[in-house]
Amino acid sequence: MLVVDDNQSSRDILRTLLQSLDCEVTSVSSGDAALVKLTRDREILSYELVLIDWKMPGMDGLELSKRIRNDPRLTQLPVVIMVSTYELEQAKKQAPHLHINAFLTKPVYQTHLLHTIMTALGQEVDLPAGEKTAEDVKPHEQLREANVLLVEDNPINQQVATEILKSADMIVSVAENGLAAIEALKEEKFDVVLMDVQMPVMDGLEATRLIRENPSHVDLPIIAMTAQAMKGDREKCHNAGMNDYVTKPIDTVQLFTTLSRWVRSVTIRLKDSDGREEQKSAADEFPDNLPGIDVKEGLKRLADNRTVYQKILRDFSTEYENEVNKIKELLQSKDWSNAQRRAHTLKGVSGNIAASDLFTASSELEEALIQRDEKLIDHSIEHVRNALDKVLESIRKLKVVTTKESKEANNAEDDPVVDETAVIKIVSQLRILLKKNNPEAEACLISLQKQLGHDRYHNELKQLAANIQNYDFVSARKNLASLTELLNISL
Repeated sequence: MLVVDDNQSSRDILRTLLQSLDCEVTSVSSGDAALVKLTRDREILSYELVLIDWKMPGMDGLELSKRIRNDPRLTQLPVVIMVSTYELEQAKKQAPHLHINAFLTKPVYQTHLLHTIMTALGQEVDLPAGEKTAEDVKPHEQLREANVLLVEDNPINQQVATEILKSADMIVSVAENGLAAIEALKEEKFDVVLMDVQMPVMDGLEATRLIRENPSHVDLPIIAMTAQAMKGDREKCHNAGMNDYVTKPIDTVQLFTTLSRWVRSVTIRLKDSDGREEQKSAADEFPDNLPGIDVKEGLKRLADNRTVYQKILRDFSTEYENEVNKIKELLQSKDWSNAQRRAHTLKGVSGNIAASDLFTASSELEEALIQRDEKLIDHSIEHVRNALDKVLESIRKLKVVTTKESKEANNAEDDPVVDETAVIKIVSQLRILLKKNNPEAEACLISLQKQLGHDRYHNELKQLAANIQNYDFVSARKNLASLTELLNISL
């Protein structure tokens, strides 16, 4: 296979994904270089498939496809797949005349890549339902109630992963680093652990090694979550004792397919629309298009939960509004390691919220920081700034609409009558969820807020809500204890 892409990060990602499928891969950075490879190598090496980026300087992907079709030296034409982060409708219209066999949208996921290649080669694709597309995944029963420990330090990534897992009716507990994961495993039995690799306090590799030292956890499935899918990184995960890995940004299909391999007798189950009316009610007017954000892709990852997607986008806006300035400050002090870490995190988070242009720009910046190419870094930072500004502007417009809706809802709502029995039941449930670091606590808190009204316990509920939303469960437990004392409830 031949990969043609002017962006080095994109070439590396495609090369890695293809090599993981046991393909022999050559990569070049321009259309001219691709033609040289195809024609000069044809006597000793026949390229069966070419993946071409559409938007390249000089000769773009459409022109390259046309030249491949019309080159008399190529007696056997390779299969051509067009790859792009942009809307591909224009290219698709010209496909019959340009020798383009299939199309693939960035960011590229392994499952979709394999499916596209097999289809382009004219092969019958008889994969399990979970390996086709996210829209094709059918409900199954046995994934329900599987107890999963999600180990992830980034709050936004926690929310995205939690909602995806909850869409399959899995029971989710969250640990913010490897050390917290080890403590959680002492208190509770889990069916599987999803372990982020790069975390503060204790990373995923060290945590896995320590977990494996416990004889009772020898057979516990531990699946790495990593934005780095290089061969060396996979080997590090395996050597640490991890069973498998999934890539970031999270590909829902790949995640559930991987889970199905390791959690006993588990298949994929995604909720249908039944019972979602309450979740959607606050976000029925969620826009179909937002500049810089692929809303369709973002909602697909969250099982079409628009309310949660709104919240995640708002949290992203708050957390990453000044991210470019923070990275530049680190570079001014020559702190390459932390600058690279922040770019890496931004890449993962932007991928998870489906901000594809920002994902690509962050990938470029991370690669430039690894190379310490100052000229490339300056260019990449501006690319990140422009992409981030577009995303933040879209979220700001979204927040105006949401705030207006919330005010109208609050003004129309009378203070509810306090049901003491119901409050005790909810507080007891919330206490258990907070002890387990379970994000379900947020939904439980909403029920408590409805019972207690909006004024009398406003400050206590506000602090509790803020800590739950920031996944600071330790502080949230203290807030709940104070509220319980104020309510004069004995548990």
